[in-house]
Amino acid sequence: MGGGKINPLDYNSNELFNKVSDPKQYKDIMAPIQETLKKITEGNNDALLVSDYEEYTTDGKEQFENYPKSYFINWLKKGNSITFFYTDYEEVNNKSKIKSAKHLYFTVFTHGSANESSMISMVRDALKDRYTTKEFTLNNNPYSVTNNYGGKDFTGMQNKQFNQWKNFNSNACLDKKLPYEVIGINKVWNADVDKYVQNIIDKENGIFLAKLYLNASDQSSYKLNKVAVRVYDATDDYKHYAECEEAKNHQPKMTKDKGKNDVWSDESKKDPIVTACYEKDKTELKKDWIFVSGNPKPLESWEELFSHDEQIFSDHLKNSPEKVELITNFHKNYKLKNIKSNTALLRIGYVIEDATFNSENIQQRFSMEFNYTEG
Repeated sequence: MGGGKINPLDYNSNELFNKVSDPKQYKDIMAPIQETLKKITEGNNDALLVSDYEEYTTDGKEQFENYPKSYFINWLKKGNSITFFYTDYEEVNNKSKIKSAKHLYFTVFTHGSANESSMISMVRDALKDRYTTKEFTLNNNPYSVTNNYGGKDFTGMQNKQFNQWKNFNSNACLDKKLPYEVIGINKVWNADVDKYVQNIIDKENGIFLAKLYLNASDQSSYKLNKVAVRVYDATDDYKHYAECEEAKNHQPKMTKDKGKNDVWSDESKKDPIVTACYEKDKTELKKDWIFVSGNPKPLESWEELFSHDEQIFSDHLKNSPEKVELITNFHKNYKLKNIKSNTALLRIGYVIEDATFNSENIQQRFSMEFNYTEG
């Protein structure tokens, strides 16, 4: 930012470093930081802001109000992230000649999920070995999940028999970079299946799924301590999802009545899905037919069916946080009676059970400047 304007950046790493380290770019000490934050966070692009975050009023007085907070929150709520590269420097007062300690922030606003072509990669490369900076990231979703099954047609199931029962597989984690996969098993979960499960527990260390990896290398704002496995019966939830999707395919056709009012066509009036799912004589779905997971019927939790290898998780988190293997085991208290329906659609999810704020990465000055508080 220079002269109160937001300018496009189109440089390689060397050019970018030369640009942001040139004092001539910062001759306007009254540059409106708050207005710049507003423009950046209302947009949908990556952006770089180099500033000490000292905002001044029109009469030259420093603004001590926590003005960046709301802009940061709005940006994060949209699924974006903010990375601060900050370094110490000394500023000499022109009048008193007294030196004071300051922070200079290279703030990167990343739109969506970061990748190799994102501005954050270019800025990190530009600063490397040139400035001694500390890094802090605000991100609602700092972790990513991948798998390495040997191809999209394979699954993480480790038991040979379960793999033979597989009749469907959708690895969205690999295909679409989305954090889910679907495996269909053409077998009712009865006493026959239970024999194989007991064999897995006795002879295969209870391992059901493996080769699923969590990238937890970004610990700058929160330290990940524990994850947990949650199992839900998603059968009714998925049925409702399918019905909501079908309702979208029956959007009513409109016409005019004798009074020139918008009404459903005769064809739409005869469609039972239209009359059940849409607001009368409108093209908007009723609230109950806009899918939200767990609504109107909450998902039923299945306890003591699956867990995970906590020791492997803990060791990998400590030794290789960029690739923490998530090994899904049958629970130590597994029993066939825990299977509440032998033809259910189960949702097995990993959730963050314990994470702590990384206060070690926040210097007192940083905390004071932004009035940062947990939560």
